[in-house]
Amino acid sequence: MTDWHDDMKRLLMMVGGKGKEVCFVFSDTQVANENFLEETSGLLNNGEVPNLFNAEDKAAIGEMCTKLAADAGRHGPAEVFAFFIERCQKNLHIILALSPIGESFRRRVRMFPSLVNCCTIDWFHEWPTEALQSVATYFLKQLDMPDETRNGVIEVCVEMQKSVFELTARFLKEAGRYYYVTPSSYLELINSFKGLLGFKRDEVSTMKGRYDNGLEKIISTEDMVGGMQAELE
Repeated sequence: MTDWHDDMKRLLMMVGGKGKEVCFVFSDTQVANENFLEETSGLLNNGEVPNLFNAEDKAAIGEMCTKLAADAGRHGPAEVFAFFIERCQKNLHIILALSPIGESFRRRVRMFPSLVNCCTIDWFHEWPTEALQSVATYFLKQLDMPDETRNGVIEVCVEMQKSVFELTARFLKEAGRYYYVTPSSYLELINSFKGLLGFKRDEVSTMKGRYDNGLEKIISTEDMVGGMQAELE
């Protein structure tokens, strides 16, 4: 938590004290401690993390904001700090990336209502075929393979992902349960293919190297035997 609090102090000093506009992106894979979300919820709700700043920090905030606050007609330590919080709210944009899969999402929404009340929710729905093709093309264009083969791989990736969409709809209809297919699922499919292709290519290259070495030794031995036979004759 100490490192987290230090990062939060630097972030708020930047947006509230220096007046810089910052976008803070926080995904559920980075939630090492539930207190992270609790304090992020506080930022969304009030623009501050309770009890984050000590007296020394507040003195530094006063040095940065007193003149600006006075220009806005705000005087006194309390009003200067309130001015600082208002600047934090104005300049800090928070983006949360949370997966709806599992119980964790529902529990966090119940515990920290600001995650819903103070956010504009952007649900990621099924990607259209064009988007699936575009993403696969982008990540596979670096691979060393004929264009015809690459296009075939892209089509297979698209069809596999679309078939998963169809199966999730069937699963919901038959079992009454949701199975969420997120963009990361598609990226994992592509990365799995790239990893397997690289592994198999290395495997084939190793086998080819052994074959080439063995062939060279056979040819060398054959030459040596031929020379010995010539000497014997």
